[in-house]
Amino acid sequence: MTTLCTFRCKTMYFSIAKHISPELRDTYEIVNTLERTFRDHNFKRFEQVLMDAKNRTYPRKVCTVLQTLEKYLVSIENSFKYTLSNGPVEGINNKIKNLKRSNYGYRNFRNLRYRVLISFKLTKKPLEPKKIYYEALKAS
Repeated sequence: MTTLCTFRCKTMYFSIAKHISPELRDTYEIVNTLERTFRDHNFKRFEQVLMDAKNRTYPRKVCTVLQTLEKYLVSIENSFKYTLSNGPVEGINNKIKNLKRSNYGYRNFRNLRYRVLISFKLTKKPLEPKKIYYEALKAS
């Protein structure tokens, strides 16, 4: 119910706003199109939308964002292609730092190591590795 209400509110606000400002309408359309292509993992469409955006005029901040996206196009293509992320590793590092901070030091490194292994339950058998390509995930 909440998402339906949110969708209706967004649609209502957009229909009002697009009549007020064509610039706002164009900005709304480009942002939502880029978001949709990213969600669908459609890099060709993403690239096409970026190239089409060069021919139109947008507010200065939107132009800056589009230039940044174009600058990092190769990295963005890799994020479309692969499921890999350094997010889990960053989470582990953060948890280890919090363990060190909350315990005010350990007597020796071995005790810290054991505490980390226990908190992450790393003594268990590892799980099956995740597929690294989105195509492989779709096929299975």
